[in-house]
Amino acid sequence: MTSTFKLFRGLCIFLAFYGTQSFTQPKLHFEKEKNRFNFAQMHLGYEYSQMNLKIPTITNPIEEQAEIHNIVFGGWHFWGMADFYLAFPVQTHEEKGRTFSPGVETAFRWYPTPISVDKLRPFLGIGFNFTKYQQDPNAPNKTNIGYPINAGLSLANRNFQLELGVRYQQDPSFNYFISTSQQRTFEAENTSFFVAIKRIVDTTVRAKRHGQINQKTGFYPFVGVGPSAAWITAGENSYFKQNTPWIDGDVAINIFPEISAGVHWKNSATLSHRTIFQVAWRQFNYTLKGYESHYNLGYNSFAFEIAQTLFDYHGFVPFVGLSYNNVKTSISGDISSKENLSLIGALFGWDILPIGTRSPWALRTNLRWYPKVELTLEDDQTVAFPNFEFNFIQWIYQF
Repeated sequence: MTSTFKLFRGLCIFLAFYGTQSFTQPKLHFEKEKNRFNFAQMHLGYEYSQMNLKIPTITNPIEEQAEIHNIVFGGWHFWGMADFYLAFPVQTHEEKGRTFSPGVETAFRWYPTPISVDKLRPFLGIGFNFTKYQQDPNAPNKTNIGYPINAGLSLANRNFQLELGVRYQQDPSFNYFISTSQQRTFEAENTSFFVAIKRIVDTTVRAKRHGQINQKTGFYPFVGVGPSAAWITAGENSYFKQNTPWIDGDVAINIFPEISAGVHWKNSATLSHRTIFQVAWRQFNYTLKGYESHYNLGYNSFAFEIAQTLFDYHGFVPFVGLSYNNVKTSISGDISSKENLSLIGALFGWDILPIGTRSPWALRTNLRWYPKVELTLEDDQTVAFPNFEFNFIQWIYQF
């Protein structure tokens, strides 16, 4: 029994168990009334699709079909008109030493007409993912960032949502070094169909009877933890391009932990108006290798941050601020170097506060951008590290 099948079986049991709970009480609350308690609602589910591939070789490409199994986690916002979600692949496609993974997809989906029980609803969305391919265990990994568009139809009952759709990516192909001197094109089908089933989860509607509870002015400490991704949008990988061009230095780091702590300064009696002071720790290591070249890279950062909330729209509270980041970068293997960097960047994101600021918990999304993160070697060649971070969802506990 494969790990994929075990995970899929576990998800089916989870969905079946919760599906047996009271179908008489609707779990989809958008069509009742619009308030801060049903502004957002979570979902968890499974998505299946297939993708045709053309694997590069010295002569003719090899055609293969990859099955893609995703666990989907996200939330509807704006009373069922917007869906922000993550799709995590539960396995990689492997064939004769070759490995292919569609990577984690982060996406936004818009419903022109809000989701409603027993009614068919169209949707249109866009996202980004990090496709990864490796020709064989001795070959390099190649990362390709894509921005797929998706469209389809959705049908929901009181507890579940069924989706049928099509996903389109303009150019999912890329060049791949099949040796240190030869490149060929890896081709992937730009259109694929998918089917998904999602379990609708309610966590806040019952809190309506308590009403909105906001804090008095003062300082309130908190801690937070959640998964993040990072990738390179600026910076020069001149070392790899000049010395080992078959090594793809423009990497994307799919999942790493972010831990934060700080205080909320409630400096106004106005709804969720407050200032955020926090420190955030992120750390990840990754390996770049292929054809006898081998590099280990490390990134360890500790940021001091301040942000101000802008407004409170039914529990959706965006904020903007600054991030002062202290980063330890390192590379070892074929070369060895390290450098400590101090960077100033932008911080922005939003909180979901359905109950108000007095609630002990909240969901937060953080996005960070730094102009560039580069380790400079002795000969002035550079190695770039990810400079854009996306903390998908962070669980905040406030004392």
